[in-house]
Amino acid sequence: GPDDAGEAREARRIDYDFTADGQEDTPNRGTPMTGVLVAGVDSKGVPFVVRLNAVKDAVDAEDLDAFVGSITVK
Repeated sequence: GPDDAGEAREARRIDYDFTADGQEDTPNRGTPMTGVLVAGVDSKGVPFVVRLNAVKDAVDAEDLDAFVGSITVK
């Protein structure tokens, strides 16, 4: 409705695990990592992606949820 006309159209969360490659200021090669992608389209039709990466088990699930919940897109 009119109250949410300025909100993002749609966003999706994708959780995944991977192994650090040690490149570009990442942890040492072989370090287990966890990642979250939030991707979508804003109210003007522009695609966006927010990527959060952390050493596995360094950030608990509740904190990751809080980070994702704090993302605001217009």
